[in-house]
Amino acid sequence: MDILSEIKPSLPSDWYFDPGHYARELQAIWYQDWVCVGRQEELPNNGDYRVAGIGNQQVIVTRNAEGELRAFHNTCRHRGSMLCREKEGRFRNGRIICPYHTWTYSTDGELLTTPGRLESGSFDKDRFPLYSVHLD
Repeated sequence: MDILSEIKPSLPSDWYFDPGHYARELQAIWYQDWVCVGRQEELPNNGDYRVAGIGNQQVIVTRNAEGELRAFHNTCRHRGSMLCREKEGRFRNGRIICPYHTWTYSTDGELLTTPGRLESGSFDKDRFPLYSVHLD
């Protein structure tokens, strides 16, 4: 028996490295369904966090002061800086602090303070929470 006749067909090789195919796969699979990033008991306390990569996005999963799990994009609303550089840890005092300009958020994603920003009557910090991500 010929060994080649037993080989099952595979995906075309360019599907493994083609950027266009990767972008279609992100939209069709990764961004359309649930993705497991961990177990809830791995974040037992307020401020514990884990950063998970989902496609080309990074998501912070943390526990708030009421013990609820919350998830946000790992991006500050001010200048788009990455909030968490470590894969896991604990937010001191239950606060998420941007390393760039120290915008400070609660573990509920609420913008709390904007140190160094000049006060103006037109800025409404309630309009700048972290972008939340659904979790279950």
